[in-house]
Amino acid sequence: MDPLELPPIPTDLANRPDAEEAYLDLIRKRVTQLLESDTDLLFSHLYRLDVSEKALNLILTTQPPELWPELLAEAIWARQKARLNSKKQTRVDPIKEKGWEY
Repeated sequence: MDPLELPPIPTDLANRPDAEEAYLDLIRKRVTQLLESDTDLLFSHLYRLDVSEKALNLILTTQPPELWPELLAEAIWARQKARLNSKKQTRVDPIKEKGWEY
């Protein structure tokens, strides 16, 4: 698996009653892989996902390492949900200038 690739998401996942836990499980597995193999890449992802530095510091300084995959996955999931919520609430009109019509 390429370092940036995530495992394929099952097509029926969004319709399942356990969807949130299933998404968390996918994130947790990837976080575990990156903690074991490439922590620099993990922290790069966390930065790009805009997971709060305060949340990361709290997890990494107050919790035992065996809990990190679970807690980091929850932090990622919470940030993604907040991001989606923000996108729903913020309307951005399309750019109408010539050359931006894709």
